[in-house]
Amino acid sequence: MTSLKKLIAVLAVSLPLAATAQQAAPPAAPLYQWYGTLNLNMQYIEVSKPTSPNPGLPFSAAGAPRNMTGRFALSTDSSNIGIRGTADTNVAGVGVVYQCETSANLDGDAVSGICNRNSRIGLSSGYGTLFYGNWDSPYKALLYGTKADDPFGNTDVYDAAAIIGSPGFYTRASGGRSTGGTTGNTLASFNQRAGNSIVYHSPKFQGVQLKAQYSANEYANRASSIVPALYSAGVNYDTGPISVAVAYERHDDYASFANLAALVPTVPAVSHHTTDQGVKAGLGYELGTSAGTLTVGAQGEWLQYAMSDTSKVATGAFENTSRFAYLVGAKFRTGSHEIRARFMQALDQDVKFKGVTVSPNAGKDTGALNYTLGYAYYLSSAAQVYAYATYLDNAKYATYTLATGGPAALTAADTFTAGANPFAAGLGMRYAF
Repeated sequence: MTSLKKLIAVLAVSLPLAATAQQAAPPAAPLYQWYGTLNLNMQYIEVSKPTSPNPGLPFSAAGAPRNMTGRFALSTDSSNIGIRGTADTNVAGVGVVYQCETSANLDGDAVSGICNRNSRIGLSSGYGTLFYGNWDSPYKALLYGTKADDPFGNTDVYDAAAIIGSPGFYTRASGGRSTGGTTGNTLASFNQRAGNSIVYHSPKFQGVQLKAQYSANEYANRASSIVPALYSAGVNYDTGPISVAVAYERHDDYASFANLAALVPTVPAVSHHTTDQGVKAGLGYELGTSAGTLTVGAQGEWLQYAMSDTSKVATGAFENTSRFAYLVGAKFRTGSHEIRARFMQALDQDVKFKGVTVSPNAGKDTGALNYTLGYAYYLSSAAQVYAYATYLDNAKYATYTLATGGPAALTAADTFTAGANPFAAGLGMRYAF
């Protein structure tokens, strides 16, 4: 009888433990999974109060002051649809990972090819994930989904990329083309989805993760006078209520100065290798209260665009330009309601010419301020309706623009000139699956 009681006692303890252990086992990763985000908003945009160009600043558009008349538009934000998954190889714990993501332009604008967004194929194990593909660089995406992230989610005309990652000069965030090497207002951006890339993401260890990426120089020209390549790396600590991150990125021959002769006469009309660098750091904190959850974050960034070898450049020629910018943002969620706010400032460019001091500095009055407010109502965890307003205040010679979404006219130097102030407001809906 005593033995029977002992057996019953052992079973009473061991069976629930076994069931708990069985329940705690992680589910097998799906062989494939469809996912996507559908995000569309009606918006009003205008660019007003232009001044005149600064003839001493590289990339400054010439001509009489111009603005962009107000117009309405439908914008797709970052709408996308994709398929992703993993497959176990049964070899030393190594698995195959893949993803094919395509733009989903609900407004009827053309989509260029499939897998034109974050797409990859590679291997994963306990040591991390290594893959080839077209992928957001660590510099661009390191803060995504953390407490230090842009409270507006890094999409459309209210995107923080209007200043963070931008030197001005009508620069817009990269749409994901492979590296080119010709002067362009997306190649100057430090918000790159870089094609021809090899990428490594480490596993998380006590909240710390390393990401590194190299975009190959496939688009070097025949004479190798332009050899574009990207190097990007970042470390992120994200655990509990705190997020801290730092990232570095280097672009070789991205913002080519081959055509600067038309803008700065002291630059010879030949190609010069360029080295552009960015350093970004972010800090965020999430505070739970009885009324709701408050998340506050801040980012600081230094960018430099430079000739690689100034020994080949004449005295008085353009050497480099750099600028510092910062962001502070917050969002407050209570029930189904969320209030969002963000402020950004880009300080004046510090422009240097070889062997000479220009007074006043050619970068004087090239900074900008950005104010953005928004509200969202969550219909469910996956669906929300939202409203926003964003205003970009360019200094006299500044040419910052709304970095993603909106009409194509926002990208063109012949549409509006220095000092003009872009404004946008809209109402939209977002659904993620």
